[in-house]
Amino acid sequence: MPVRHLTHRYASIGAFLRDHAGTLRHGALFLPADPGRGEVAPEFKLDLVLPVVGRVGPLRAQVVHRAPDGGLGVQLPDFEAEAGEALAPLFALVEEVREFLVESGELVPAGEAPPAGEAAP
Repeated sequence: MPVRHLTHRYASIGAFLRDHAGTLRHGALFLPADPGRGEVAPEFKLDLVLPVVGRVGPLRAQVVHRAPDGGLGVQLPDFEAEAGEALAPLFALVEEVREFLVESGELVPAGEAPPAGEAAP
């Protein structure tokens, strides 16, 4: 019987944010091969597990690509609607940290960095 529920665990918030900035915000994700997974149904439920946040899901997922090594390209057609509320506190925290780093001078916003070789004012 095909697998109808998967869990994808993120090792760090940074790994999740990289996926989100790449394809996840557009409702797509690549799941690496897992030898113990078995055959996955064309449509299944997916849980994302993030450090600090915990479980986000179940999310409706559809297989759109099966890689030769067993990896899966999946579409998450309702990602924003299904995950938005659970992820809102994380994105608010990320923005708060970004603002703190800019205000403290630890981070310079894109486009505001001085050219290479020049000292910052």
